[in-house]
Amino acid sequence: VWCGPCRQMKELTLNDPEVARLLAENFVTLMVDGDRHPDVIARLGVAAYPTMLLLNSDGSVAQRWVGFQSAESFRSELRQALRSGG
Repeated sequence: VWCGPCRQMKELTLNDPEVARLLAENFVTLMVDGDRHPDVIARLGVAAYPTMLLLNSDGSVAQRWVGFQSAESFRSELRQALRSGG
């Protein structure tokens, strides 16, 4: 709620039609409020907001993006993750 870059990501990046399509078609998404779920944040090693994680099926972190990502940048990162298999 208080994180400005998180709100920007939600408004500008995650609402981008291509980012939304890539996420919906290829990933299971979950947004976690770190203030409400500090145990989850600690377990995943999140130290800054926003942090986007791509997890393997066993829950290990395959990829980590920290800080605001523009829609263009995040689209590129998601495509790269898909090409590399995670």
